[in-house]
Amino acid sequence: MTLFSCDTFGFYVSWVYLQYGIQVLTRQFVPADSPGAQGVLVSIILAILMLVTCFLFQSLSQTPYFHRHVRRFFADYGMPISLVATSAMAYWGRFNGTNPLTLPTAGAFRAAGGRQWLVKFWELESKWVGIALPFGIVLWILFFFDHNVSVSLLVLMRSSDNVYAYLLLVAHGSGI
Repeated sequence: MTLFSCDTFGFYVSWVYLQYGIQVLTRQFVPADSPGAQGVLVSIILAILMLVTCFLFQSLSQTPYFHRHVRRFFADYGMPISLVATSAMAYWGRFNGTNPLTLPTAGAFRAAGGRQWLVKFWELESKWVGIALPFGIVLWILFFFDHNVSVSLLVLMRSSDNVYAYLLLVAHGSGI
């Protein structure tokens, strides 16, 4: 059994988030004399800090300097620790004074911008349906990859006695 589908799915998701992160950062650029200019620089610093700490944890997990349990901890939890740490840095000290942009949050379970959840594609011009169709096909293929990755991980976990990981995977697969 290979993990090719897991690696391909991970590459696809990583590439999408990398592109989106660059897009979010570039949309924040304002003239240097405006009050939001320092917030843009702090956002860039935090993005680079996130990247560096992730790679640091990954590199530490592959060195012989730590016990194997510590290396496993770095490999498994380095990314979440980096995410929480850099998110918290935005609210710490002088970083907080620059007011870096954060994601807008609205009420729970509401569509953004006051629109409806369901897009009435039958009322759209056919060109917009044609433009959305390739993205829909890519998303459809992504669902197949997600299922294949879940099944691959399940097969790998069945060889071990990790019951909690098995239950977590079943809950993920069922949408709980």
